[in-house]
Amino acid sequence: MPSKNGRRKLSEKGLLTPENCVVAFIDLQPQMLFGVSNFDRQTIINDNVALAKATRVFDVPVVLTTVETKTFSGNIWPQIQAIFPGQQPIERSSMNSWDDKNFVKAIEETGRKKIVLTGLWTETCVALPTVQAISDGYEVYVAEDCCGDVSQLNHDNAMKRVIQAGAKPVTGLSTMLEWQRDWAARDTYDAVMDIVKQHFGAYGMGVEYAYTMVHGAPPTRYQSTPSWHLKQVNQPPRANHICDYQLSEGEHKWQQIRSSIMPRSQPMRLHHLSRQSRSQPAKSVRPEQATKSYGKSRDQRQE
Repeated sequence: MPSKNGRRKLSEKGLLTPENCVVAFIDLQPQMLFGVSNFDRQTIINDNVALAKATRVFDVPVVLTTVETKTFSGNIWPQIQAIFPGQQPIERSSMNSWDDKNFVKAIEETGRKKIVLTGLWTETCVALPTVQAISDGYEVYVAEDCCGDVSQLNHDNAMKRVIQAGAKPVTGLSTMLEWQRDWAARDTYDAVMDIVKQHFGAYGMGVEYAYTMVHGAPPTRYQSTPSWHLKQVNQPPRANHICDYQLSEGEHKWQQIRSSIMPRSQPMRLHHLSRQSRSQPAKSVRPEQATKSYGKSRDQRQE
């Protein structure tokens, strides 16, 4: 039986589906990440970005929220905002997002009773709303690899507390695969594999190996040269995207998603360049010209 978006409707029986849950990203902000020491911070960014992309692939509703943006925590990570360019985070002053009526209202408006929740830090911004949401009749799934805290003890105690309250620990990867569930679901398969190859290390390398060595598919085409450099040397700019590489054949859905959520890169401007040099195009210098000018004063070179 198809769902509203045309995909095959998955059985629930205690599992997450794209139609029965909402994902909340809580306080993914610079100042909150600075204090994390129990997990590798780059990995936390990576796993949150992967989960955020998965919500776009499966059309899962998302609630973004931030705390004290201007006075302490800073803006939501640009990697997350780029995936939801038209969605403004709900600003709060309270550590517990469940104390904020706008956050609770946003959750209620989705009509979903299962919440996949991620945030910083685990002991406050994750544990407190989890306990209260469960008290209000919601099922909460904490994406543990997307969370972090000031120490391993703080994080572990927070996870024990939410599990004792009835929450289920999951990861960003397990959540995405639970939404996919069937490799025969081709409408999301390519996009999921794209996320896997970009964000999940050896698993992604294994997928790339199987594609190319076993099934004879062309290799994924990476383009690591920054767009500002391409513009300097008069090469065409890259297509708009998030993952900094070109998609392989057949990944059209995810290509459309990515092109709609990431603005075209702007050329880099170096702060130490003079105003005049910024406004004028760079001149190419032949090796012999560089040799002749070496050792001369700036006044002599200008002449």
